Amino acid sequence: MVFKMNTTVLLMTYGSPERIDDLDEYLRNIFGNKPVPESAFRENMAKYEKFGGRSPSNDIIKKISRKLEKSLSSYGDFSVFVTNKHWHPGVEERISEIKGSFDRIVALPLFALNSQSIRSSYYDPLASALNKFGVNAKMEFVNGLNNYDLFIPMWLSLASEMALGDSLFLFDAHSLPPGLNEDSYVFSLRYNAYRISQMLNLKSYDYGFQGISGDRWLRPSIVDVVKKYENDTVSVIPISFLYDHLEILYDLDFEFASYLEANGKKYRRCQMPNDNPMMISLLRRAVLDSAVHMNGESIKEYPEKS
Repeated sequence: MVFKMNTTVLLMTYGSPERIDDLDEYLRNIFGNKPVPESAFRENMAKYEKFGGRSPSNDIIKKISRKLEKSLSSYGDFSVFVTNKHWHPGVEERISEIKGSFDRIVALPLFALNSQSIRSSYYDPLASALNKFGVNAKMEFVNGLNNYDLFIPMWLSLASEMALGDSLFLFDAHSLPPGLNEDSYVFSLRYNAYRISQMLNLKSYDYGFQGISGDRWLRPSIVDVVKKYENDTVSVIPISFLYDHLEILYDLDFEFASYLEANGKKYRRCQMPNDNPMMISLLRRAVLDSAVHMNGESIKEYPEKS
């Protein structure tokens, strides 16, 4: 199947500054242009300094963008652009730059699990920007890459490399704030953890959340989960994340690993999808299914092209 209309794919990400000197502006964006608490600034400065002043996520996302556009090229006129929630180019910047050059939009947040709060935090600014610049185009918004059949095989491939030994396999997700019903997010986490654990015949597994910032955020925390188990090794599968960034490299690989080590446990983590071929295939499937749906056709199998 070849799509004849111009389709813009917006890879929507949280965003991260390119230089540590821009950290203050970045954090002000996150805090809604209000003063950044000193503790938050110091915490984030420590993270960025530990990794040379910038997150590796920027380069990974650029690679994903290039590979996805190349992968889509044989299916029609697809252009892939990155836009960020809290850094440049933001949604308005990007729409202002590319308006008038496309007939359809596939909005593709790089988040793994279906979530109402994540959807609204990306959809609402995008809808506002399209309205501001008078863009009249069909749009499909992808909410949860776990809805696609390549999601579980991708994680099976990554997790199978460490699915040996008497370990607790901990499926990790970012916690989310209160305000919206996140039953689908929790269900997606539990369902995929169960499916993968069954397929890999994991003897001991559980799930938990990181990044908890208040009493009403989703729980249990990953720290509280490991307290229930006597396993000497904890193998983390960060199933709600898709690529390496500081919540993986610092919050898990440094802070959580240090906690485990201090309590006599060994830490392991499986590789992230990043820009590997299965990740690109998953994103391509999401884009093509969305394009088919905008054509008014039923989604059906179509030949995958290399």
